[in-house]
Amino acid sequence: MVFALSVWKHTTVIAPQQTGDPFELQENVALCDKEIERDLQILRESGDLTVFRNCVENNAADGALNEHLDALNLSASVFVSTNDRILLGYNRIAGQYNAFELSMLGRRTPNHPSGSSRYLDETTDKALLGGARVLWYEHEAPAANGHWFRWSTLKMRVLENQSRSFCLLNLSRPVQLLPEVKALPSRMLNEQLVMYRQLDETDRRICEGIAVGDSTAEIAAAVGLTRRSIEVRRGKILEHFGFSRKVQIVRLLVRLEENGLLPD
Repeated sequence: MVFALSVWKHTTVIAPQQTGDPFELQENVALCDKEIERDLQILRESGDLTVFRNCVENNAADGALNEHLDALNLSASVFVSTNDRILLGYNRIAGQYNAFELSMLGRRTPNHPSGSSRYLDETTDKALLGGARVLWYEHEAPAANGHWFRWSTLKMRVLENQSRSFCLLNLSRPVQLLPEVKALPSRMLNEQLVMYRQLDETDRRICEGIAVGDSTAEIAAAVGLTRRSIEVRRGKILEHFGFSRKVQIVRLLVRLEENGLLPD
């Protein structure tokens, strides 16, 4: 099972396999990042999965996993989440490179600086939840401070054979600071164009209706859906791009049109 997305390279996806070591990589995993490989070795040698298991089963004190990860002095930023994508803990380095926000349920979640970063994170998590055991990929994305980096990221399932639930382990580190160039807005626009093309025809028509100022009722009549359906789909469109307001959809379509990127 191999993924090929334009923002990835050197991607390796490995299907589940019974193993006694949750941090063990199979020999055919083409992991080219020696720093992350070293971090996995540290996790393997620490050999203590109790804190992971307790967090998954809601038996750990607040901050216990964060303290455990910090004590290991890993070089990568580390996130651990449940198989429901609920964040369990992260290390100090992850806090330096990422901003966080409160979800509707009051849980802390990473606040992705770009919609493409959010989409990539969700897509790779879904691959793990769908049966893949290990993913490694490189991609370009901004950190919380706005600087763009090339990142090396490893994701894998942990505890899948030792607990009723398993958790997702994410190790990521910046391998190159990308230059601040005038082309940065173009890079963002190209990413958003890819995401816009991922929308189905109905969602694109909803975006177009929003852009020309149509009301929810007018958009509903145009696409043959109820007003409630339009509201739900509009919310999912905002989430897809990492937007918080409708005006951001308007601005996106204006920029796409100005650059000749919207279909006739």
